[in-house]
Amino acid sequence: MEDSRAENAHKRERMFEIRKRIWSAYPTATHAGVFLVRGKTGQRRVLLNESELISSLSARGILVVQVEAASAEQIMRQCSNARVVIGVEGSQLNHGLISIADQGSMLVIQPPRRFNCHHKELCDILGVRYGFVVGESVDKSADFSVDTDRVHRLLDRLMSLPTA
Repeated sequence: MEDSRAENAHKRERMFEIRKRIWSAYPTATHAGVFLVRGKTGQRRVLLNESELISSLSARGILVVQVEAASAEQIMRQCSNARVVIGVEGSQLNHGLISIADQGSMLVIQPPRRFNCHHKELCDILGVRYGFVVGESVDKSADFSVDTDRVHRLLDRLMSLPTA
């Protein structure tokens, strides 16, 4: 009888195989990481101080990937072997997760009015560390901000954890 749990050994094997193929197709040395900009498609989740956060992350060597404006090849070239993948919760994080460096980290910025921890289970399958910061509501809309210092403190913690 096949294991019917969603996150099982078969899924793990498939994810590792896909990751191996991406690394082979887009060989890149391990690098600091990527911030995957969500864009304007899908359900509204606007990070109002995104440019401030991007500026501070760029200063740390984090690449900024505009997922909406890039081709799949461009995205994979930038994400392949990233030590950390950062972004507002959303499907664009899948690009980074499937190509992240071994024992990498994912840092998710959660909107305060929407909490989805889907990537945590996928990180567990791949042996990727996972952390999240919850943003702060600005008004009753879906727009929010995040404390950039909190993001950097969590990033420091994720990057200093021992590898398996």
